[in-house]
Amino acid sequence: MRHTAYHIADLVEIFEEIPEHDYREKVELYEDNEETIQLLEDSLYIRLRMLYLEALFFLEEYEKFLTQVEEDFNFIFDRNIQRVRGRDVLKWLMLLKGVAHYNRAEYPLAIEMFGQLSRMYPSQWRLRWFLFKAIWYDHLSRHPLQRSLAKLGAIFLIGELVFLRPQLTAVPQWLSYAFWGQILVLAAYISAFYVSIWMRTLWRMRSIVRKSNSISSG
Repeated sequence: MRHTAYHIADLVEIFEEIPEHDYREKVELYEDNEETIQLLEDSLYIRLRMLYLEALFFLEEYEKFLTQVEEDFNFIFDRNIQRVRGRDVLKWLMLLKGVAHYNRAEYPLAIEMFGQLSRMYPSQWRLRWFLFKAIWYDHLSRHPLQRSLAKLGAIFLIGELVFLRPQLTAVPQWLSYAFWGQILVLAAYISAFYVSIWMRTLWRMRSIVRKSNSISSG
C-alpha cells in the first residue's frame, strides 16, 4: 500500500509499529515521506534510514541499496555516529554492502569491502569467512571453461561409478583397467583444479590479513 504524508512527530512511532519482516511496507513508508524524514534530528533520521536500507537489502533490491548507502557513510562519519539500534552502524552497513556486491557476483568489490572489514576487525573470523568466499568465487569466475569441465567431469565420474562399475565383472580385464584409469584421470583433474583454486584463495586471503596486521601494528 502507498502512504499519505505523515506528521513528523508520528513517523518514528509508525515505523516502529511495522512488523519486523514487512520490508516492502517500510520502503514505501520511507519513500512516501522522505522529505519529512530528512527534517528529523540526526539520531532519529539515521534510525529510520537504517530501517529503510535494511529493507532494501532484504528485498534483494541490491542496486538501489548500493546507490543509497553511499551517502550514509558520509553522514555517519560527519556526525560521528557509532551505534544505531544496538549495532555498530559502520560495520553493519559495510557488511551489507559487501554481501550485496557478493550476491550480484561483483566479487572484486565484495573482496574490497570484506578486506576493509578484516582490517578494521581482525579478530572476527566470520568476516574472514566472507572474505574467503568472495575470493574463492572470484577465482572460479575467472576460469569458466575449467570450472565447467570440472563440473562435467564430476557428473561423468559419478555416473560411471553408479551405472558402469557394477558391470565390470562381465567385461575383459583390460577394459576394467581402462575404466579405472579413466576414473583416476577425471578425479586427478577435478582435484587439481579445486586444490589450485583453494591454494590461490588462501594465499590471497593471507596477503590481505598480513596487510591488515601491518596496518594495525604500524
